[in-house]
Amino acid sequence: MRIRRSLNSCEVIEFEQDGVEQEFSAPILAGVNLGFDFVAEHEWGVDWAAKHLGRAPKLDRFNYGVKARTNTKCELTLELEERDNGEVWLYGRPHDPWREDTKTLRQMLDDPTKADPALRDEVGFVSIVGAEIRAAWGGSGGFAVVGQSDKGKAAVRLVYDALKNNACLIDQRLEFLGRGGLCLIDTRVLPKSFWERQEQADLNWLELQEAAEATGIVKTLADAGKKYYALEPAWKDKEKTAVHFYLNPHDQANCRYGWFNVRQLEEWARDEGAVLKANQRDDGGDVRQ
Repeated sequence: MRIRRSLNSCEVIEFEQDGVEQEFSAPILAGVNLGFDFVAEHEWGVDWAAKHLGRAPKLDRFNYGVKARTNTKCELTLELEERDNGEVWLYGRPHDPWREDTKTLRQMLDDPTKADPALRDEVGFVSIVGAEIRAAWGGSGGFAVVGQSDKGKAAVRLVYDALKNNACLIDQRLEFLGRGGLCLIDTRVLPKSFWERQEQADLNWLELQEAAEATGIVKTLADAGKKYYALEPAWKDKEKTAVHFYLNPHDQANCRYGWFNVRQLEEWARDEGAVLKANQRDDGGDVRQ
């Protein structure tokens, strides 16, 4: 396993109280966002959370919303350390002697050049002025998060307690937070409105996935030997009458990336149509039109 430092969106997560005007309420401290960097280790998803923390492996009609993202066990080695400089450190790593040990995680945040030579030319990660927390993590379950400020330290302790008591939401890209990092949130303090919005967002997502699957386009392209980096569905209109797909093909030399409807993708499976650059006019239109 390899962990990498986060250089973006490392922050404490707070929520406004339900039913209370914002100017009269104090935000609810709820957890931390371990942030991200543009590296493969931060793109592997959270499958490790299903294995080590009992989070639902995927969303479906029986598992969705906050509950599906919450741990039901904790098979990580967790260590909470109060350091002499006042910082609070939390380490989490799988029970596996071949994984990074706590010493490596410390080095990653104290002096990244010791743990990862590839980071030698990057900005040092010893205390970030003005930041609440700093963090490093990887796609196999290892992480370290450091509380620098009073709020950051309280958030780190909160997450530690939530993980130990099977009350921690683990996810990337929570829709209503607008954050792209790895979020660890204490579900015991989440406002009811967040539970409801996340459930509705998941049901909408499941409806989209079912509609996309019903087109059969994934199988059609697989049968034709077409490869791609991404084929992401979206509703083509607000009425949800049709699905189109964002395609990022392997063959960048001969194929276009962008949004295509099912008919256009079926044509691509036959080596025809708008996906092929040979069929594109200088003005971006289809040469057949």
